[in-house]
Amino acid sequence: MKRMLLSVCLVALCGVGVGPAQVQAQDKSAPAAGAPSDVVERLAQIERDLKVLMQEIQELKKKLPAGSEFPTSKQLETLTDEIVKLRLELARRSPESRIETRQAFASPAAVQGSIQMINQWMLPVSVIVDGVAYTLRPGEARMISHAPGNFTYEVPGIRAATSRYLGAGETYTITIAPR
Repeated sequence: MKRMLLSVCLVALCGVGVGPAQVQAQDKSAPAAGAPSDVVERLAQIERDLKVLMQEIQELKKKLPAGSEFPTSKQLETLTDEIVKLRLELARRSPESRIETRQAFASPAAVQGSIQMINQWMLPVSVIVDGVAYTLRPGEARMISHAPGNFTYEVPGIRAATSRYLGAGETYTITIAPR
């Protein structure tokens, strides 16, 4: 921001300093460009213009929040991941999503299946399985246990919500790879 304002000031100053001299050089009846009164007048005009520009810069600085900078793409990506996680957490905490079904007289260890998630992209991705977000770094693979039956997964921005069936003792693999 400062560089841009300084560039504007320099352009304005150069324009003020060069403009009158060009006009006076073309006008034969005007005093010579090197005359002392002309130089003093030009310097006074430059000082007035500089003062106006500095006041405008101060006004712009007052309008900006303290320490404000444009976010980097990495910061935007992190914020996007956080938003996805917060939305999923809110959805998970809603009353409609608290309904659980359990299989009677079944040992939990005997009926589990697995879901394997593999990120082959060069960027982190989030995979949402039944409303729970899992963030995978580039090249990361993660295995989670899951009860057999239908489940839903999605990869925000890459794959819409998709329902699949997981059998007891089976492993379902979700691979995120570039096309």
